[in-house]
Amino acid sequence: MTRPVVRTQFSKALTRADCYAPCCRADASSVWNYLMMLWRTTTVVIALILSACASPTNEEPAAAPETPTTTTPPATTTTTAPTTTTATPTTTAGCTLLGQDIFDYWEVSLAFTADQGAGDYVVEYALRDSGGARIDSDTAYIDSVLGGESFRYMDTAFNDNAGVASCDILSLMNSAPGEPSGTGTCSTAEQDMFGFWEAGLGFTASQGDGDYVVEYALRDADGSRMYTATAYIDTVSDGETFQYTDTALFDLPDVASCDVLSIENSVSGAATGSGSCSLLGIETFGFWEASLGFTADQGDGDYTVEYALRNADGSRMYTATAYIDTVSDGETFQYDDMALFDVPDVASCDVLSVELN
Repeated sequence: MTRPVVRTQFSKALTRADCYAPCCRADASSVWNYLMMLWRTTTVVIALILSACASPTNEEPAAAPETPTTTTPPATTTTTAPTTTTATPTTTAGCTLLGQDIFDYWEVSLAFTADQGAGDYVVEYALRDSGGARIDSDTAYIDSVLGGESFRYMDTAFNDNAGVASCDILSLMNSAPGEPSGTGTCSTAEQDMFGFWEAGLGFTASQGDGDYVVEYALRDADGSRMYTATAYIDTVSDGETFQYTDTALFDLPDVASCDVLSIENSVSGAATGSGSCSLLGIETFGFWEASLGFTADQGDGDYTVEYALRNADGSRMYTATAYIDTVSDGETFQYDDMALFDVPDVASCDVLSVELN
């Protein structure tokens, strides 16, 4: 199935890569090759450094010429300790500067209450210098807002001007009024090795077969929404149950809870192709390996195989994808693939779709 173009947080997503290196559609082999390339490069550099440090020299050190002894009175040195200034967040009219991210773009926290009913909100805000002059304007798009919901929402402005001193909200608008659809449960687990929050999404697909989009909120201890995350779950069967692990690209530490905002079947349609899947176990880095059995019956070309990892209750925990190039029509496979999923309580797997690209 073809994933739809989604108009939400991806207006900001390029500053927070939606995948890990080396590429967004990385399969297991490309990730492994990338790691090995880094290892080989590091090894060569270390060897060159050690070689340079260990190289002997054949030159004898020259004898220092005798110099007359001179008595000089000691000089008086005065050292002034440097002054350290610690920046503090500046709050103006519901907007707080959080600082600059790793790309030097400004991050802000937008505090407001949704007083225009449920819908999708557009929040415009200004970045200002120390004299109050506006340096730039930016926009936060916040979907699936509930009427009366409170926000302490983090957004990234595409501006790296070091002279920014304050920010303020310019306007709030409910651009698409309407109640969100679908219900589910959400539980926050922990922050992963990159500092991003992982969440467990529980729901039953009740809108037919297709590709589902699940939006959920990360909230602080007061219940204010800090971030809206989106899980894209392809090749869903009507009535299928989920205890789905998703990673929200949000790394602030003070997340206290999460909740599902909406569930939508964005592209209706049944899956194509079939096959078998068996778990091989967990490899060295903790990721699950699976064997995919199928026969290519859609012609020559490059194939994409989607498969599900499930818990003991049969609920889908993760969707993995194998990209298999240069397939001949009628070719058979018992294909080993590594799913980039390291939660230990996987009990089974099954092929969801087999598709000729």
